[in-house]
Amino acid sequence: MGRQGGPIVPEHPAQLSTVVALVKESIMWYGVGIIGLIIWIAIAFWPARVARRKGHSFVGYFLLSLLFFPLSLIMAYLVHDRRELAVS
Repeated sequence: MGRQGGPIVPEHPAQLSTVVALVKESIMWYGVGIIGLIIWIAIAFWPARVARRKGHSFVGYFLLSLLFFPLSLIMAYLVHDRRELAVS
């Protein structure tokens, strides 16, 4: 807000183009962040699906992979198959 309570409007056209450029850049970074978040969550399903195929908790591995993806992926591939034990 300006001194009289109105909005702050740039006085020079160069200032206006700078403000517009900053707004566009901010919108772009929010878009990149949202896309990154979607990719992060999608990749977190990988270890969870591997663990589920081996008879372990899907939700547990999904939550672990959200925080520690490399660790959960390694763990999912190295844990023993519980379904194999149930059949024997």
